[in-house]
Amino acid sequence: MKIDPKTFIKDYQLNICIQCGTCTGGCPVKFRSPLNMRKLVRETHVTDNFSSLSKRVELWACTTCSTCSLRCPSGVKNVELIMGIRNFLANKGEVPSTIRDALENTLLQGNPWGRFRDRRADWTKDLGVKIYGEGTSETLLYVGCAPSYDPRVQSVSVALIKILQKSGVDFAILGKKESCCGNEIRRMGEQA
Repeated sequence: MKIDPKTFIKDYQLNICIQCGTCTGGCPVKFRSPLNMRKLVRETHVTDNFSSLSKRVELWACTTCSTCSLRCPSGVKNVELIMGIRNFLANKGEVPSTIRDALENTLLQGNPWGRFRDRRADWTKDLGVKIYGEGTSETLLYVGCAPSYDPRVQSVSVALIKILQKSGVDFAILGKKESCCGNEIRRMGEQA
């Protein structure tokens, strides 16, 4: 896959970067990674050698928190640039093994951790929550991957379930039919 540099520069508005460094100064990852958004924007704008990007491990350190984009006085779309480069690399199959595993797990099990789909609703077993298809419900609650599998987050979901029940809301969850929303996968570079 080849990137047309002119289109890439236009799509991500790299020509409006004034190289002020505000993006890099606000980056929470720069202290633990060689990620330097200002330098990345400049190199991407000046060179058309996009094949060297696959060797830039810091591209995967970015959390896509958008601090750089929000602070940019020129409006450069830094996070979109990172995700665009990741998408380019993902389409070439040049992603770190941890990213590859998360993408494959989502495809196979419906979540990036590869946890069993059949266990997605285990955390609800003592809460009296209806599973979609077992009767009727007015509302469908999408739970998400982290609340389904991570005990540290489940307390929030349990609290929400209790509020909905006390409020008399008739709801169900998808259970094992639920899959990842795709947000993190998109941020890793996988796009339709």
